[in-house]
Amino acid sequence: MGLPPRSSYTLDEVAQIWGASVRELLGLAVDGKLNISVLLFGLRVDAWRQGVDSDPTPLGRRHVDGSHGVFAQDLWVLNSRGSIRLRRFRADEGYLEVLEAHPGIEVTASELVVTADERSRFEQEHGIASNGLGGGSAHAFSANADYSEVRFAGRTYQLSPKRRAVVRLLHQTWEAGSPWMRDHVLFAQAGSDCSRMVDLFGPLVGWRELLRCDRRGNWRLNIPDSESAPGKQKTFRRPKLYVVR
Repeated sequence: MGLPPRSSYTLDEVAQIWGASVRELLGLAVDGKLNISVLLFGLRVDAWRQGVDSDPTPLGRRHVDGSHGVFAQDLWVLNSRGSIRLRRFRADEGYLEVLEAHPGIEVTASELVVTADERSRFEQEHGIASNGLGGGSAHAFSANADYSEVRFAGRTYQLSPKRRAVVRLLHQTWEAGSPWMRDHVLFAQAGSDCSRMVDLFGPLVGWRELLRCDRRGNWRLNIPDSESAPGKQKTFRRPKLYVVR
C-alpha cells in the first residue's frame, strides 16, 4: 500500500516537477494564472466578504488552519524583498485578516505552497498532464528535473542515481513511442554493473508497480499502452512563463 496523497506541494517541488523556476511560478501567480498559498496553523483572524460595489462586510472572528491563498501584490513584494509579513489572506468569500494586535506572519518563498487541487487544475489547463509530467489519471507519471523523485499511480519514489538513470531512459523511450528496452542496454547506459533489475530495484518498495517486464529481458514503465503514442514530445509544452523582475 502506497502513501496517501498529499494535499499540497512546496513551491520548490512544483518548480522542479514542471521544469520551471520559483521566480517563474511567482510571475505566473502575479499574472493571476496560478494560485499560491501559505499554510496557517490555529491563526485567529477576522473574516470579511468582499463586495463588488460595496465596502467589505464582516463575517466574524474565527481560528483558521490549512492552506490559504496569498494575494498577488504580496507575492510581488516577497519576490523583491525575499520575505514579507502577511496580514491578509485570500478566502472563498473574500479575505481573512489577522487581528490588529497580531504582528502578522513572516513568510519566505520556501514557505509557499501549491495545493494538490491547484496543481491538477494548472496541469490540465495547460496540457502538462498530456505530455506525461503529472496529471489526474490513475496511472499518471511525473518526475522532477533530475528524476530523483518520481510519482506514479499515487506513489512517490525517491531514486538513487543509477535507478533514476534507468527510469529516465524508460521515460524517454516511452515518450518516443517505443517503450521497451533490453535490460542489459539499460544497465550499460545507466552505468550499473547489475545483471538483473531486481538487483538494482529490489529494495525499493513498490518498484514492480513502476516497472514492467515481458519476461524476455525487456522492460518499460508500467504506463498503459493507450497513453503511449509515437512522436510524443520529450518535454512538455509549458504555458508562457513570466519572470518577476
